[in-house]
Amino acid sequence: MDLIEEIRRNLGFIDVNGQPGVEHAFKELRGSLSRALDSLSDELYSNSTHFLLEFIQNADDNKYAEDVLPTMKISLRPGWLKIECNETGFEAKNVVALCTIGASTKKNRDGYIGEKGIGFKAVFKVTDVVHVLSRQYSFYFDRTKELGMIAPIWTSKLRAHRGWTTFLLRMDSEDSMQRMESHLTHIEPSLLLFLRKLCQVEIRIGERNRVFNRAATESDIVLSTQDGDSVGHQRYLVVKHTLDTYPKEPKRENITQTVITLAFPLGEDDAPLIEDQAVFAFLPLRKYGFKFIIQGDFLLPSSREDILSDLPWNLTLRDSIPKAFVQAVTEFHSRPRLKFAWMRFLPSGVSDNFMQPAQEAIHEELKKSPIILCDDGEYRLPSQVLLEPYCSSGDDKKPLIPQQYLLDKYYVSSHYDLAVDKSQLLALGVENMAVSQFIDGISLMRYQFGEEDERWHEEKWHEDVCGHLRHIISDAGYVPWQLQSLRIIPLTDRTWGCGYQSLYFNPESSSDIPLDLGVSFVIPLDPGSQRYKLFQQLGIKEADPQSIATRIVDIHSNASDTIQRSSLLAHLRYLFIHRHELESVLSSYPKLWVSTSGDEVLRSSELYMDHPRYSAKLSLSQFLQAPFIAAEYMSQYEADAEQFKHWCNWLQDQLGINTAPRVIDGSLSSEFSGILQSAETAEMLRLLQQYWPELRNQILDSPAALEELRATLVTCTNGTRDKLEATFLRTFRLLHEKDLPFLPVPDADDESWRFLENLGVSTRMDGMYSLKRLFSLAQNEEVNMAHAQNLYKQLDECIQDDDNARAIRIAFKTKKLIYCTWSVPEKRTAWLNISDVVWLAPASVQSKTRLLYRYPSFHRFFISIGVPDTCPPSIFLDELKPISAEWRNKSIPQDVYNRVSSLLLDLDIVLIYTHGEQGTNEQTNFGWLFALREQAIFPVISPTLGLTLLSVADNFYLPDESGALAQLFSADVPLLATPVVNGKPANNYRSIDHILGSNVFRSHLLPLEKHVTFKTEVVGEPRRDDKLSAKYTERVPILRNILNALPLGKQPRVVFNKIGVYYVDSVETTFTLGEVRHSCPDTLTLDVQGLSHFAELRVMVVAQSALIALSENLSKRMAQYLNLEVARVHIALETPLASVETLFNNLGLTYASRADDVAQDEYVMRLADEVKNMVLASAEDSKKKHAPAFEEAFEDVEKPLRAAGVKATLAHGDKYELKYSTGAIEIAEGHDHDCTFKHDTSTIETAPIVIPAAPEHPTLDYDATYQPAGTNKEIVEGFGEYYTFEHFKANLPEFTSDNWTSKLRGRVRKGEPFTGEARAAITYRDVRAWPTYHMDIKTTEGGMDAYVFVTSEQFKTAAEMTITNPSIVPTDIYAIVRVTDLRLSSRKVKIFPDPHRLMYDRKVQLSGSSTSVVFDI
Repeated sequence: MDLIEEIRRNLGFIDVNGQPGVEHAFKELRGSLSRALDSLSDELYSNSTHFLLEFIQNADDNKYAEDVLPTMKISLRPGWLKIECNETGFEAKNVVALCTIGASTKKNRDGYIGEKGIGFKAVFKVTDVVHVLSRQYSFYFDRTKELGMIAPIWTSKLRAHRGWTTFLLRMDSEDSMQRMESHLTHIEPSLLLFLRKLCQVEIRIGERNRVFNRAATESDIVLSTQDGDSVGHQRYLVVKHTLDTYPKEPKRENITQTVITLAFPLGEDDAPLIEDQAVFAFLPLRKYGFKFIIQGDFLLPSSREDILSDLPWNLTLRDSIPKAFVQAVTEFHSRPRLKFAWMRFLPSGVSDNFMQPAQEAIHEELKKSPIILCDDGEYRLPSQVLLEPYCSSGDDKKPLIPQQYLLDKYYVSSHYDLAVDKSQLLALGVENMAVSQFIDGISLMRYQFGEEDERWHEEKWHEDVCGHLRHIISDAGYVPWQLQSLRIIPLTDRTWGCGYQSLYFNPESSSDIPLDLGVSFVIPLDPGSQRYKLFQQLGIKEADPQSIATRIVDIHSNASDTIQRSSLLAHLRYLFIHRHELESVLSSYPKLWVSTSGDEVLRSSELYMDHPRYSAKLSLSQFLQAPFIAAEYMSQYEADAEQFKHWCNWLQDQLGINTAPRVIDGSLSSEFSGILQSAETAEMLRLLQQYWPELRNQILDSPAALEELRATLVTCTNGTRDKLEATFLRTFRLLHEKDLPFLPVPDADDESWRFLENLGVSTRMDGMYSLKRLFSLAQNEEVNMAHAQNLYKQLDECIQDDDNARAIRIAFKTKKLIYCTWSVPEKRTAWLNISDVVWLAPASVQSKTRLLYRYPSFHRFFISIGVPDTCPPSIFLDELKPISAEWRNKSIPQDVYNRVSSLLLDLDIVLIYTHGEQGTNEQTNFGWLFALREQAIFPVISPTLGLTLLSVADNFYLPDESGALAQLFSADVPLLATPVVNGKPANNYRSIDHILGSNVFRSHLLPLEKHVTFKTEVVGEPRRDDKLSAKYTERVPILRNILNALPLGKQPRVVFNKIGVYYVDSVETTFTLGEVRHSCPDTLTLDVQGLSHFAELRVMVVAQSALIALSENLSKRMAQYLNLEVARVHIALETPLASVETLFNNLGLTYASRADDVAQDEYVMRLADEVKNMVLASAEDSKKKHAPAFEEAFEDVEKPLRAAGVKATLAHGDKYELKYSTGAIEIAEGHDHDCTFKHDTSTIETAPIVIPAAPEHPTLDYDATYQPAGTNKEIVEGFGEYYTFEHFKANLPEFTSDNWTSKLRGRVRKGEPFTGEARAAITYRDVRAWPTYHMDIKTTEGGMDAYVFVTSEQFKTAAEMTITNPSIVPTDIYAIVRVTDLRLSSRKVKIFPDPHRLMYDRKVQLSGSSTSVVFDI
């Protein structure tokens, strides 16, 4: 009792003698400690009944008297749980340990389970009151009181039983009683396995009493359970493995070794009991998936429910488990039943991160140990052992391959139960017997012992082996090569064969088989046996004619000319005798080896024979110098016997032995050609006559052979030697011809000679007759032109009558039969081929001879025989390429300059036609033009080389139109020279304008005016001349109208509305090109001053210059400034205003009167800097207004024009006409109501879309059709869109309102507004897989010549969708739809696809405004 009171005082339960502060402090301290204890008790274990393990653990750690059996009793009765242990009893230190936290008496002691000093506190998970009775101590703990879990309360009501320590737990709730009863019921005897002292546990629940006992032997532990009258036993094989510990573990100081113990549950006769077992730390923790129990001194958390996985101490214990298992296998081997079943204990389902490495390591350790018992009684490594050998049939199941024939492999003992344990053995590295091992074993048996091994003579062993080999083939799906080479086939000559040999069944059918075939026969076998079926799979066949013939053909196919001659005849006889059975074998017409009359051996197709069907007088052997078949082949049958004919026919038809002269690879054989050269003409013709039926198809299907025959020289009856094709037969029709070369044949009218017509021999006066006369004439260098023309006329008539037309055309294509003459001395006459001539070509083309001027009346004839009507444009590439290669970057002489110039002039004319100025040729391929870009075809004046040739890639400059800059920089940079025209250099480049303007060259040219920069400096204060300023300001509208007529790309971007003339002291301009600079004094300069819509063009004139030259100089300078012709500007500036309109109309220029609305004019000028709307207009001339006569207007302007540089005299009509038009073509050409979109036919097979004529719609009333909206412009545009929509809906398949993608769609009554995004007013994807068309509608009340506005956004869309490659169908096409004559009943609809391309092809004219002045540089 004194100890109990002392403990309480230490916990703060003392009398403080009325000191409230001290008492309060103690109370607060006890409260904090109490709360900590409550938390510890609640959180220590997840399972409330876990405290029982703590009592069992303490019981095993207790001290016992030597004469007692360490026993623990647990009894459960209503309201109480009693736990008793027959230990020696509590000492004071044990009482103190119960009343403190972390004051265990067992720390750092090996083998002691408890070590925290807090395990006892787990009891408060199930009860509030615990009584402790031991020796002289009797006290209890009451959790409900302050510090009740550690502050003992003495009681004298209960006394301890002698020799027993008792714990009484008050169970206050029914729930606690039920949980405790359930837990006690499930306690297993295995908890005693690894306890050191406790040997018996007795558990009483009501009237039921269970007693667990543990008994240990040297290697086994037996646990017994007595449950009433029932007694049960469970035996464990226990293996202990000692290991060195982790020395730095603070909780196991000074402990250097420990033991890991494995316990394997066994049944009767040592049979393994397989189920998941727990891991123990003296007491069970939990199951990890192992089939055996693992016990170790693992360090645990306070809850004792798992292993601390990151401690080196525990890792060391875990890593020793594999070695302990290998140690256990040695024990397994000592037990008869267990030695063949122990692998069932192998772990396979461990997934815990901490324990999983142990599972893998167990397998790896076992693979390195001799643990598998083999058939010879030895233990070996798993990798040396084979499972399931191929065994004999029947009950004995012996391996077919004896042990000694395995290469370092051994059969597994037959005592293993493979039906149960095969997967575990395979996991250890034991292998199934492989196919290769089985086949290698058979081979080893054969080659080591051969026939000495008695198994080779056992039919049953042989049958079993073949059965297994058949299964191998079936599983593989093919015959392995090792099996094919296995000598396992018994032969009649008492040897053994393999599948690669020529072996056959049924030797009794071999009487007529040639002896040299290397054929062997298999012993007689039952067709139903495994051996027979296997040999069939290996390729062994019945000895039928097909098999033997195949063998013969194979021998001949693989043999060389060294093949044995003695048996060749026998081979052919066998094939001939069985020919009716060998159609499938001989269908490929094999070329066999055959003996020749010269004791050689050749392929059958290289030999000849004299066939009895031909006359012996003309036999081949008399004429041919070639190998013939040996005589013994021809003596196999009597010559007059029917079988002899069959034999000869078979040799020819089946073996390809020749019976007529050969044609090889389309040409006559050498021996055939020898006959033609050596035989007399009469004999040669008779030979051809006899063998022609056999030769006909070969000759006619071989152009080279036919040509050689036709070209054979023969002796004619007149003694001449001519080609066979140039000769004639003296038929009845030609009897009266005296000078023709006739062939020496009898009875020329006999039909058997008709075959000669195929060889070019003429039998009548036809096209071939005339052609041969031409052949004869063409042998002479100089002939009478009239003779040639006469023959051409005859041949033309023959071609028109289809008389040998094909032969005539072929002759002209293959021979030089076109006679030409020249007037130049170095080239007088020549016979030319079709490839050398053309009917008409540009004069510059020298590689072709033009026939037009030599045979002007023979156009039909020459075109019909294939002479080109004209040269393709690519001829210029052929002409210029060699010139470029020879003269690039070299100084050229005058003749080369002239030659290149003429080619360029003609090329420019070609481009006019091919690019559409005179009509577009859609089939033109411009690849040749792109190839010209790389060639040096331009004459250039170089500062270093003088006149040379360069390509556009060689960086030369294009001189300015006035020539002023070119003259300034001529000594500094290479400049394009003008071409030679009429024997002298031209004054400008207009003769090659289409070349320079072509897309192929334009982007590579360097215009001098675009690369030269200039700066003008004016000296002196400007002094205005008001009179001249007023005069020239009146001319601004005229200049504006001229510029508006220019294409969009040529309009300057400078805007002014007046011109001022000022006098200064001097003007000097500095021109810069790269690093080169030139400064020049000038007489005047131009400059724009002020805001764009109020800008003034200032003319600065040097005061000392002659005013009389001002008009001329100003016209030239302003023309240069505005990129216009001088004459055009001079007319605008100097012609009296009354005459301007008449003169411009007669010169083809558009003229705008000053009577236009001034307000609108100023408004447009204010927008000039930000022009976003360009005008798409047709190029049709504006309607003429009444004006003075041309002669009257011109009279006042002719002299100033001449002074300005215009050389010709201007006159009306056809005398001379200045054309200032830029080449725009009227869009209104063509039909009014339809437009065809035509695409490249090489990529699209469907027909092009054709938009038919507009339907007859009634005249639409504006107000009735549209809701009130916007301006008149909106009404017109909406009306046009509606009209186009109705037009397309009536004509285009599947065209609906969804294709109307304009915001104006909502203006139509009952129409749904369009709210999406679209690129144009109409969007239509053609249903026939054509591109998507995006079409904007441009509507005018007037005709097609009215202006329409195209926005900058629409121009952007047009540029993005322009067709860049005409050979590829685009995915999208943009088009402008023009709707005109809106107020008329017959409206017009016209479609302009790809307006961007039309603009650059000059088919659309663009203007800034009809009234504004916009100068676009």
